[in-house]
Amino acid sequence: MILMPALAVLGAAWGDSSATNEPEAKPVLVELTIGRVLRVNTNYNYVILQCGSLPSTAEEAKVCRGDAVVARLKISGSDRFPFVAADVIEGHPQEGDVVKQVMKKYARTPDDGR
Repeated sequence: MILMPALAVLGAAWGDSSATNEPEAKPVLVELTIGRVLRVNTNYNYVILQCGSLPSTAEEAKVCRGDAVVARLKISGSDRFPFVAADVIEGHPQEGDVVKQVMKKYARTPDDGR
């Protein structure tokens, strides 16, 4: 009986949202433009990107031309900022195409609809 209030206090101290009545963080998908296709090598099926923010190795990205997705990429390395190499998984990217990534962001929303 005495243990339950003590656990609630510990939960509040450790950031347990159920003990503090804070809303839970919900994942929200956000599409971010990370750069542009600088060079395309069709012989070896890779591209060089010029990026404003460096993606991690092995992440996937999509290539857009206007509103259409024209290719998918897998980031293979970033030796020299702002340039990144990426393998073409599918599609046909061209120089100047925009490269985007879908990232997961956590946002707190109130449960009562405020």
